[in-house]
Amino acid sequence: VIGSFLQNSGFQVALAENGKQALERLVSHDEELWTLITDYNMPIMDGRELIQSIISLKINVRKVLVCSAHVENEDFLHGLGTHNLE
Repeated sequence: VIGSFLQNSGFQVALAENGKQALERLVSHDEELWTLITDYNMPIMDGRELIQSIISLKINVRKVLVCSAHVENEDFLHGLGTHNLE
C-alpha cells in the first residue's frame, strides 16, 4: 500500500517480499538511498535484523522508518539505539 502510494506520487520505489530480499537489494544498490521503509514483522529476516545488517555492512541509507501493526518486543524501540546511517 505504501509503495503504491509513493510510486503514484512520483517517488522511485523498490519493493521486497521480506527482510532478506530487502538486504540483498540494498547490498547490490549502487546509489545512496534516502529512505528505507520497513515492517518490523517480516518473514525470513525481521526489521530489527535488517537494520542491524544495514548498520554492520555500512550500507548508505539516510533514514529508516520502521512500521508495524504490532510489535511484541518493546525493547526493539530502544534496542537499536540511535545510529547515523549516513
